[in-house]
Amino acid sequence: MVTTGAIACVLILCCVVWAAPAEVRGTWLTTTNSRQINTRAAVANTMKTLREIGLNTVYVEVWKLGYTEYPSRTLFNTIGVWFKVNNAVKDEQRDLLQDTLINAHRNGLLHIPWFEYGFMASWNTFKNDLTEKKKEWLTHDINKNYVSKHKFIWMNPFRPEVQQFLLGITRDAIINYDIDGVQFDDHAAYPVEFGYDDYTKDLYEKDTGKDVPSDMNDPDWRNWRKRKLDEFMQWFVREIKKINREFVVSLSPATIGLAEKDFLLDWFNYATWKNMDTFDEFVPQIYRRDFQVFGPELKTHVDAMTKTQRLNDMHIGLRLVGEGNPLPPNEAGKHVELIRSSTNYKSGHSWWYGEGKKCFFYDLT
Repeated sequence: MVTTGAIACVLILCCVVWAAPAEVRGTWLTTTNSRQINTRAAVANTMKTLREIGLNTVYVEVWKLGYTEYPSRTLFNTIGVWFKVNNAVKDEQRDLLQDTLINAHRNGLLHIPWFEYGFMASWNTFKNDLTEKKKEWLTHDINKNYVSKHKFIWMNPFRPEVQQFLLGITRDAIINYDIDGVQFDDHAAYPVEFGYDDYTKDLYEKDTGKDVPSDMNDPDWRNWRKRKLDEFMQWFVREIKKINREFVVSLSPATIGLAEKDFLLDWFNYATWKNMDTFDEFVPQIYRRDFQVFGPELKTHVDAMTKTQRLNDMHIGLRLVGEGNPLPPNEAGKHVELIRSSTNYKSGHSWWYGEGKKCFFYDLT
């Protein structure tokens, strides 16, 4: 997620990074509030610039608002549409995955498609082919609101056909493109207020012999949904690894505690799985503007991952700018240096640019 201004933001920082030991130095690229990948010319320039300033990994949006942004047989079989690129300029409704992949590899960047929307079918009241043709796939809260408190419409992750759909669009990308991995967001989860659709209620009652409680935070109700989500994750990663065992399967969740609280995504538990396939990389979104807040949160994550002996599989997500509240001058470099000193260079970092409307240079001298 890099705008022209945001690229300038990391320029000085990454010049210092270039001679550092090998580490993930990434960024997310999105079609929302950005012109960095909305044309072929922009893609070529963006990838070239990212390489020049010292980044080595790009997580590129490929699944958004109910459509893959590359031709997918699974999507076509489901809704009759091959693909649709979000915010594409006129006459440039092209294969975004192929376009960004070619230019990323040409510039020596790892290209990891980012399935940003996960189980989300759409945003707010935006209608698309998926929400209209597969309404039975959707879930809702106790008041039958289909839009979550975070303003998204969600598919039911416990329905086998939804699980097969997400696996199918992922498999289409893995098989048909020379990509380096796949990444899923905190949206590969389940809002805690959801699950009151008939399918889920029937499943819960069958499994437990009890009615679904009205309290969304009822411990049994929370734990049952969390276990179901864990079961899906185990199956999902295992199926991906069947396609390519050397593949990077990445997860970029919210922070420890918050991810479980809001989305029943106990991702730290995934890092402890033994004798089974699990995620290769975790990129928690420690998007903290205040350095005094960032430090303790980083320590919490470093301590937790150290105990699992998987510290080198955690790379920290940093918010460069966003929500009209950018990092203060000189703060970005401090965040990166604290990551390095706290992990002995075992953890990398990736930049989230947010809205990309404000920027500044960082002085690391």
